[in-house]
Amino acid sequence: RYFLVLDDVWDETGSKWEKLHSVLTSGAKGSMVLVTTQSPVVARVMGTMDPIELNRLQEDDYWRLFEHCAFGDKILEEEQREKLQAIGRKISEKLHGLPLAGRVLGSLLKTKLDEDHWKMILKSEWWEHEYVLDNILPSLALSYERMNANLKQCFAYCSIFPRSYIFQKDQSVQMWMAQGFIQNKNQVRMRMEDLGSQIFDELTNRYFFLPTLNNKYVVHDI
Repeated sequence: RYFLVLDDVWDETGSKWEKLHSVLTSGAKGSMVLVTTQSPVVARVMGTMDPIELNRLQEDDYWRLFEHCAFGDKILEEEQREKLQAIGRKISEKLHGLPLAGRVLGSLLKTKLDEDHWKMILKSEWWEHEYVLDNILPSLALSYERMNANLKQCFAYCSIFPRSYIFQKDQSVQMWMAQGFIQNKNQVRMRMEDLGSQIFDELTNRYFFLPTLNNKYVVHDI
């Protein structure tokens, strides 16, 4: 008997599922397959039960998540914190209870706990893009927009990976080094590997890379 979890499935044709399904039919009674997906088509193709749609977080719960991502354990003066909280609430309202968007924007705001910086995020033109799906894309776009050129270059290079491709941190750093993307422009002497590791960690902190099992990663599929 087995319990198999297939996370973030995107095969809408069902061809891969048919191959896997033929192997799973020999399981004992009580075996179960749990599938998570962002695509209703996948749910219809694979589902033998009605899909369970996850609701967005309620306003109070969402604010607690957003506040934690934006402030963390930072200790601020009461007046400064109240001003940032007021701006932060306006930003969080634009995200409609979506956890990923809250984590992305929260991590971006956390880089600079400054009133002018937060107001700039609040008034950014990215919020006006009508084609954006569920307000997640502008969150990532805002984070991308404020990365330095080196970070953007390293992230853009990862577009060579197929969708859902799993890779190791050292593998990416070595590829960036081979392409000459990693440069030490500071006065402090550091190994190229250490600089590459810092770039990788920064992209992970911004949720462009998502950790999987065994210290491996995947590029965010938004």
